[in-house]
Amino acid sequence: MRKFQPVVLFLFSFTYLGTTSCLIDLFVNMASNVMDLLFVALAEDVLEPEEYLLLSDLNTNNNIDVPYKEYNKFYLESYTDDECNAYFRFMKDDIYRLKMALKIDDEIKCANGLKIQGIEMLCILLKRFAYPCRYIDMVPMFARPIPQICMITNMIMR
Repeated sequence: MRKFQPVVLFLFSFTYLGTTSCLIDLFVNMASNVMDLLFVALAEDVLEPEEYLLLSDLNTNNNIDVPYKEYNKFYLESYTDDECNAYFRFMKDDIYRLKMALKIDDEIKCANGLKIQGIEMLCILLKRFAYPCRYIDMVPMFARPIPQICMITNMIMR
C-alpha cells in the first residue's frame, strides 16, 4: 500500500468531499503552514474533530526548537589554549596543524549547499568526540541548528 504525505491526504479529502479547487486555492493562500490550513478546515466544518486531531498529530514537528540564532558565530581565535584543550582535547595551534595534516579545505560545501569553514568543521568533529557531548550541547558554541551540526559531523567523518 502506498503511503501518502499527510498534506496530500488532507488535500485529497477536499476533492473527495466535492469541494472545488478554487476553495482549495483560497485555503492554501490563506494558510502560512499546514497547521493553519488544518485549523481553517476544522473551523469551516470540512474536517471532523477526530480527523483534525489525527492530521495535526501527523504534521506536528517533533524536533526541539533551540534558539541557535541567539548565540555568537564560532570563531576559534576567541578561545584560549586552556579552553581549546577543555572543549576539543587539543591546543589551539594543534587544531590548525591537525587541519593541515588531514588536508581539510578552508571552505567546504555540504551536499545541501551549506558552506562551512574547514576549521569550524574540524572543531565540530573534535567537540562531538570529546566525551560527553550531544548535538544539543554544541548549539551554543557553534550557533547552528542541530540538523546542521549532525550533517557536518557526518560529512567530515566520511
